[in-house]
Amino acid sequence: MCTTFFPTSIMAATDEGREVLALIAAHPELFEVGNHTVHHCDLVLGGGGSPTAPPCDRPMTDDFVRSELSGAESALRSLSGGMPIRPYWRPPFGSHDSRVRGLAASVGYPKTIMWSRDTIDWSESTTTAQIIDRVLNPSPASGTIVLAHLGGYHTGEALPTIVTTLRARGFTFTTVSDLLDG
Repeated sequence: MCTTFFPTSIMAATDEGREVLALIAAHPELFEVGNHTVHHCDLVLGGGGSPTAPPCDRPMTDDFVRSELSGAESALRSLSGGMPIRPYWRPPFGSHDSRVRGLAASVGYPKTIMWSRDTIDWSESTTTAQIIDRVLNPSPASGTIVLAHLGGYHTGEALPTIVTTLRARGFTFTTVSDLLDG
C-alpha cells in the first residue's frame, strides 16, 4: 500500500508518531511525507492547535506562518530518515487563503493538498464502523484522497477492512505525487 502522510511535527515527535515515521523511513518506496505544520494552528483565522500542545492563541503573522512550515519540515525530515518533505502541504482544518498559500509557496510548499473524504477519526466518538462507512460508501471515485489521522481513534482498526474492500473493488493505493503526476 502506498500513501502520503501529512503529520504535524508535534504529533510526529510522540512515541506513536516516531514509530510510524520509522516505518515510513524503512519503506521510502511506498510512502511519502508532506507538511502539516508544527502546531496545527488555523493559519487563516488563528486558534486551533494540536491535542498534544497548547492552543494557538497568537496572531497568524507572515513570519509565524512561514515558521510553522519551515519548523515542521526540519523535524519531519529528521524523524523520517531524511525523506524529502516538499512540495506538498495540507493546511490544518483545511483553512487556507491566497495569503497563506503564497506564504507556503515562499518556503517551498507550492502544492496545497486537500481531501475528498474525511473519516473524522480525530473524534473519540467516531466508531470503527463509521470510519469504514465514510470511506467506502458510496464507493469513492478514482483519485479520491481520504483524510485519516496519525493517532486517530479507531483508524488502525478500520484500515484492514478499508484496504481489503477497496482492493477487491479494483482500487490501487498511491502517493499524492503519483496521483498528480499520473
